[in-house]
Amino acid sequence: MGYNVDYTYNLIANSQDEELKNLFIAVRLAKDPTRQNIYETKFYNYMQENRDSNEFMRLPNGGRNSIYLTDRELLTMADLQPGMDKTKSLDFYEQIGNLEYYYYHKYTKHSGGAQANQHNDMVHFIRLANIYCQSHDNNVNFVGVIDGPYYNIDIRNEIEILAGEYLNRRIYVLTWREVLQTIN
Repeated sequence: MGYNVDYTYNLIANSQDEELKNLFIAVRLAKDPTRQNIYETKFYNYMQENRDSNEFMRLPNGGRNSIYLTDRELLTMADLQPGMDKTKSLDFYEQIGNLEYYYYHKYTKHSGGAQANQHNDMVHFIRLANIYCQSHDNNVNFVGVIDGPYYNIDIRNEIEILAGEYLNRRIYVLTWREVLQTIN
């Protein structure tokens, strides 16, 4: 006899064992491990272990308090208006002295398909960061963390050009290893 999903579901749903029901719900709602960004977590852990302060924070990656860079502002999801040109949610935040840094981390292994989307997301982030910097003379800085073998020197140069005059002044395009040497 083969595995029957409906039979198993009904058996658990009708069970009197609350612990079994809770475990079943947890398993059903768990995020697929292949969809989790392990490289983002590795970068976060690396920064936590190597920074003198605990100012490096992970930002919410969804929900009302997640932060987005639009073509003119940094906004929470709650403040976004339909049709706004925006990035995906920003990943990390850090304050060093009076300077604020917003990090956007992308791991890309190779070109093509979904990997091309990672590249396009980073290009979009740097483009919007440039627009933001042109219209705000403040202490907000942006760091595009390019992680993975896809980001060779040519692709990095293509992304850096989008930062314009703000490259290495308010907009940084760095590998995860370069972050500690550059942002301090």
